[in-house]
Amino acid sequence: MRVSSKAPVPRERIEKALLEALSKPGFTDVRVVMASVGLRSTSRLYKYFRDLRLAIAAKNAKIKRRRIEASRAALIAAIKAAGATPCSEPPAPTVTEVAQRMGFATAEPLTLRFPELTTELQACRRRATKGKYRHRASERVRQRLTEALREFPPPSCASIVRRLAGHFSQIRETFPDLWRTLRQRYGEYVRDVHHANREAFAAQVHRAVTELQRRGAYPTLRLVLATIPQPKFRSMELIAETLRLVRHELSIKPCEAYHSKK
Repeated sequence: MRVSSKAPVPRERIEKALLEALSKPGFTDVRVVMASVGLRSTSRLYKYFRDLRLAIAAKNAKIKRRRIEASRAALIAAIKAAGATPCSEPPAPTVTEVAQRMGFATAEPLTLRFPELTTELQACRRRATKGKYRHRASERVRQRLTEALREFPPPSCASIVRRLAGHFSQIRETFPDLWRTLRQRYGEYVRDVHHANREAFAAQVHRAVTELQRRGAYPTLRLVLATIPQPKFRSMELIAETLRLVRHELSIKPCEAYHSKK
């Protein structure tokens, strides 16, 4: 039979280590204390040091209670922070981070004791994260709308919405001032372009009528259109109105009076 030559750890040494650990303010792990004096198990602690073991257990229980209460307060504070400023930096801590700050290795002590608080904190963080993403998306949209104000020709609201892959009502309600300015700017541009085209078309009709008069032909609607290779407008009503104004400007009499005079 093999006999261990290793001498047993003196009782006085174990007692001294336990007393020193008991006097320290932090949590006492008896396994760490036993290992520090060369013991692999805590069996001697339970057999010979009952009073010290109970004192350490009471101390640890008190520390644990304080830690639990502090954790509860930390969870409530984190929930308030997440709810009050959803888009702020830094974000509210996670349940695991709160547990680690309180000295726990995992979040389980908090999730078991405060299931409602931990669930609420998790929900607040999700809402805060979504709010942050929405805020960033809104800022991106605002920037794109502001850039569109500097474009020429001004883009239509429909084209801007397509660029942003958004929805008319959502963008209009989120940025009413920018939307109103963009819409007004595009409307003014469209009216200016239409007016310029009307003037250019009137000039085409004027030239056509002058050319027909030079040839000795009466400027009817059909002949005027035939004289213009690429008219600015195709509306017969608009063409007839423009021709009437040009005839009046050039003092051209109606067709019947023109032929009777001839």
